[in-house]
Amino acid sequence: MNHFCLKTHKPASFYPAWRRLWWLVLAISSCRPTTSDLIIHSDMGDLTIRLAPAAAHLATSFTCDSCAIPRIQQDGFIQLNANAAKVVTSSDQLPLSGAFVAAPGGFYLVQGRRHTDQSLNKWEQSKGAKLKPQAREQYQKTGGALPFHGQCTVLGTLVSGREVLDRIAALPCDEQGKPLRPVFYRTEWRQ
Repeated sequence: MNHFCLKTHKPASFYPAWRRLWWLVLAISSCRPTTSDLIIHSDMGDLTIRLAPAAAHLATSFTCDSCAIPRIQQDGFIQLNANAAKVVTSSDQLPLSGAFVAAPGGFYLVQGRRHTDQSLNKWEQSKGAKLKPQAREQYQKTGGALPFHGQCTVLGTLVSGREVLDRIAALPCDEQGKPLRPVFYRTEWRQ
């Protein structure tokens, strides 16, 4: 079967092999997934999140021009908004420290803490579930937010601004976790 060039209507074999290879390289390189960054400009500093290519389309609904952080859980997470987020749960997606996740109730940035065998065993008993050995190791080594385990979609990872995340998470809050001093932010998307 002959393949023809659409522009010249000449058989593909008419072109030298290097030229056919060149077009193949161009076609493949144009199909590379692009990385997107979400920058959160807060009045306490900037946070940059590198989005996972497969999940970037889920995160695009998170935009804000002038929002306040509604809730903080010490050593756990910062809730960035209270809008319903589309969640595709998976027990393989771990909400580790620095993860940007969509979970029931909105979008969150996980500060997390390192867990001990005791805290992991207590969580397993309360949920009636068993963590995989790799998950236990990651929660102990990296830290994370166990309340989101198996109930979130990990959309990306914090790549800069960890000190800002820690400063925000250390703010005093009321009983519901609302910061006593409002923290305002806006979002920016970069390709």
